[in-house]
Amino acid sequence: MKKSIILTGALALAIGFQSCQSGDNGAQLAKDNAAIDSVANAKGIAFTDSLNNECLIAATTRGMEMGDSMVNASKKGGKGGSKTKPTTVVTPPPPVDPKKDKMGGNTQSSTDAKKDKMSGSGTNTNTDAKKDKMGKPK
Repeated sequence: MKKSIILTGALALAIGFQSCQSGDNGAQLAKDNAAIDSVANAKGIAFTDSLNNECLIAATTRGMEMGDSMVNASKKGGKGGSKTKPTTVVTPPPPVDPKKDKMGGNTQSSTDAKKDKMSGSGTNTNTDAKKDKMGKPK
């Protein structure tokens, strides 16, 4: 009895091993996988296209609604629309004479006046006059 159980198990093992060794299963499996992939890709593309079309239709209808409402508002006289702001005209500044000093056109005619100013000799310098105006001590 033990021999028959062992022989039956060995026979089943041999038959299973032989069925796995046939070369047709590998090629058939690749063909099946390619077919499954092509069907899945086709369904994915169809789904994406349907979503894109729905979005395009929704955007087009909303745009048409907004455009129609703007046209209707303009026909009614623009009630509730934005108000125009008055614009101010900016006049350009007068042209600057390059020969004059940038600080008001004061020029010093002699070098002696320049030397006096740099040495600090003078009754009241420009900064002292500014301090006097501000009320600060010298």
